Amino acid sequence: MACKYSEVRVAKIVKCISEGSTFKSAAHRSGIHLDTFYSWVSERPDFRSSIEMAVAEREASLVGIVRNAASEDWRAAKWLLARSHEGWSEKARTSEDDRRLMDKLSVMEKMLTVKAAALRVQALIGSDDYDVIDILNEIHGIEEKVGGARDEGKSESSSGEGDGPVPEAEVPPDGRSIH
Repeated sequence: MACKYSEVRVAKIVKCISEGSTFKSAAHRSGIHLDTFYSWVSERPDFRSSIEMAVAEREASLVGIVRNAASEDWRAAKWLLARSHEGWSEKARTSEDDRRLMDKLSVMEKMLTVKAAALRVQALIGSDDYDVIDILNEIHGIEEKVGGARDEGKSESSSGEGDGPVPEAEVPPDGRSIH
């Protein structure tokens, strides 16, 4: 098949792209290979200009459709804002300080999980070792820090004194508090 460059073929390609076709589809519908299309784009400034104009026209047409829909549907307005104004982007934005805090919280959470598992093991083997109390006190302090960071605006005490009296069932025989 001949891949001769012609104004008729260019007009067909431009029309296809303006109507929303991909470059591949426009090339195929015009009887040329995609490689030929890209070759013309790189070698023929007039062709490249026509293609750029067709892409811009397609974009303007589609934006017009979304803009018209935005008067009836808030989601269209939100979509348009998110793509045309940086401050309305839907991407999650997290400051470096927030990332560091989340990393610390993640580490604390993993420490709690490990220590809780150690407590379960000690409880299962019936250990009389009261280092378990020290671990529980440390976990309680970490829980207060994690809880305070997660519940923004709530002030949690991290003094280690706890939230009130310890129920009798939680006081070990030697009288040491787990709070």
